[in-house]
Amino acid sequence: MVHTNFTATKQEVHDIPLQDLDTPRNLEILRAVFTAPHKLKPGSTSEAITAQAARTIGELAVGLRERGLDPRDVAHFLDRVVFSFFAEDIELLPGMVFTRLLEKSRSKPEIFRQAVEQLFEAMNQGGLFGAEEIRRFNGNLFEAGPILDLGRDELEALYSAARLDWSAVDPSIFGTLFERGMDPDKRSQLGAHYTSREDIETLVEPVVMKPLRREWKETQQLVANLLTTGKKHPTGKEKKPPSQRTLKKARGEAQIFIRRFS
Repeated sequence: MVHTNFTATKQEVHDIPLQDLDTPRNLEILRAVFTAPHKLKPGSTSEAITAQAARTIGELAVGLRERGLDPRDVAHFLDRVVFSFFAEDIELLPGMVFTRLLEKSRSKPEIFRQAVEQLFEAMNQGGLFGAEEIRRFNGNLFEAGPILDLGRDELEALYSAARLDWSAVDPSIFGTLFERGMDPDKRSQLGAHYTSREDIETLVEPVVMKPLRREWKETQQLVANLLTTGKKHPTGKEKKPPSQRTLKKARGEAQIFIRRFS
């Protein structure tokens, strides 16, 4: 049981049954106890932060679309921005470089455009951005693409979003924002909600995970049979242990089953 006791907040108790210790939310709580207690402050859960991030970026996307910008350009640009927020908070981008860029240029849109174009180019190829050495990010996200002209209010909104703890944001926000940023019929949904981890798991568990676990259990049994009896389906009447030659062949078959599963 984890009890919170932050000043001027309502106390919360997180009761974690041992059989549920390995669920994503419970692991997040335990990790926070030892590495980042502030994440347990009421209102600072990953769900709350993700909802706030979706709302802030979503409202910005709606505003950009209403200015007549192409929805695909909006979605592509904001996906790169969101990825950059996440990358710097897990230290793939050094020195909070994107947040510092916004802090210095939020009142100077022309400087922001030039600076962010240089940063995205460095992220695409690897290299220096100012004094910071930037890694290369593959996957084509930062190849040549639109750099949008943002106004001061829009840059303030981005700066506000940058100060969130993006390491706690659920990755499902990426697909949600991209889809709704491109689809005119879903504009009003931007920021209203996102596809949560729980919603995804509700679908994935019976459709993907349960069959995989069943298949893995069957594979484990086949491998165990091969390594102990030399046969995939022993009858139980085997009287002698398998020969070394039989076991060698059985190990090869076992490796095939494991590779086939993976």
